Amino acid sequence: MTASSHTLIIEPLVLADSRSLRDIFSHLSPSNMAVLFDSAGGNTDSRYSIVAWSPFVTVTTKDGITTVVHARKGETETTVERPFSVIKRLHRQFFGEIKVAPEYQQLASELPFLIGVAGLAGYDTGRYYETLPSQAKDDYSCPDVAVGLYDQSLIEDNVSGKIYHCRLSHLPEFSDSQRTVKDAERFELTSSWHSNLSKPAYLNALAKIDAYLKAGDCYQVNMAQRFSAQYKGDPFDAYCRLRDSNKAPFSAYIHCGKSHVLSISPERFISVNKHGLVQTKPIKGTRPRFDDPL
Repeated sequence: MTASSHTLIIEPLVLADSRSLRDIFSHLSPSNMAVLFDSAGGNTDSRYSIVAWSPFVTVTTKDGITTVVHARKGETETTVERPFSVIKRLHRQFFGEIKVAPEYQQLASELPFLIGVAGLAGYDTGRYYETLPSQAKDDYSCPDVAVGLYDQSLIEDNVSGKIYHCRLSHLPEFSDSQRTVKDAERFELTSSWHSNLSKPAYLNALAKIDAYLKAGDCYQVNMAQRFSAQYKGDPFDAYCRLRDSNKAPFSAYIHCGKSHVLSISPERFISVNKHGLVQTKPIKGTRPRFDDPL
């Protein structure tokens, strides 16, 4: 039976205590493709937080191969088809004909996500669509694309404080067992940080950038270096501590296979609503204009 055979319902989640959506997610975070899109307290730009878990289909792309796993069927397939084409086809197959029950339509129009596709697309996803030079060492274990198809989610409205369970009609209500907060092992570094650049290499890169700028070959360069360290404990504990320190309104935690993505972002890259309105709110290089050119 496909997801399109069911209707979508939205029910308020009643908690017996003061636990938040993040507390609930701490129990779900160890499972593969558990995702949290976190407003970190909420503001006018980021009112809602979203949790999705246990996708019935996962799509991962790495080294030119896209792998589709149908979890409930126990089936796996691979393809060289471009990842977004695969995702679009699966979304149309499973969610194309889903209807929202009439009594939930108004609420459904207000929430930012109900059910569907969620996950990540890394920088190297562009290599599946454009011809780009391969100069950097590819030493990430994280897939280029990792998404799930979810038939339920939890949405927290940080203004009203309500949490909604969005689900297809054949799924059960969110159970008490899923609300249990696990005891996480505290995250700790077990080594010092190490950069992927030596000091001479870093200074040499700055000198090249300076020459490019003076020659007019470019006007902005994003110079970065990668730091790595060994650790022990729960990566989600590290995320929570970063999140509480920064309170960035577009934060996220994604558990994809052997990788954990901890994103603490103050900016919205891009959003597109159902009316076709596209919005971006970057923070780099932006300032108000004044009449005085100086």
